[in-house]
Amino acid sequence: MVRGRGSYALAMPVAGNRVYWAVACRSQRPGTRYGDDRAEVLRRIDSWPADLRELVEATPASDVLHHDVFDLAPLDRYVNGRVALLGDAAHLMCPDLAQGAGQALEDAVVLAASLAASGRVEEGLARYDAERRPRSQWVAAEARKNADQNLSPSRSAHAATAAVMSLVPSSRWPRWAERGLSRLWGWEPPALPGPAPVRDTRTPPEQV
Repeated sequence: MVRGRGSYALAMPVAGNRVYWAVACRSQRPGTRYGDDRAEVLRRIDSWPADLRELVEATPASDVLHHDVFDLAPLDRYVNGRVALLGDAAHLMCPDLAQGAGQALEDAVVLAASLAASGRVEEGLARYDAERRPRSQWVAAEARKNADQNLSPSRSAHAATAAVMSLVPSSRWPRWAERGLSRLWGWEPPALPGPAPVRDTRTPPEQV
């Protein structure tokens, strides 16, 4: 990960000897588009580390995707009658905690457990709403906070962050990350009922 003032870049290996990279930056207004997105990325990271620029240059222009990033203001409820929202429909969030898909999976597990433990659909949905809304909205707020910090245009804030990161030994980052993200990563899924036993209705073979 490389952090600049008001922008950052990240790269990580994925399957098939490929690399995923992204560059995030503040935009003056949504919907702004460029004739050549890869050329615009290279312009923005012109003074950044050479290996990052080489990675972008090695990427076919047709593979560079440009997305505006939005999040969703907290909803008063995720349930209305027998209709429930989950995933991005309930809590669209910034990607700065990498939790968009993760929270959708948590929603699905809790929804299934809530319905299985309740006698009525409405009761199960109310239980799902009561359990998922506080946590998922907390995660969304933390993701927004991270985005504001990572994309801050403040010179003093960027200088302070760079100074702290340069002074902290790399060996301490894993422990700090584990401690700081314990509430996020420490979530325990509810128990789901096991599958019902399957009866063998086949006719037994005649004994000889």
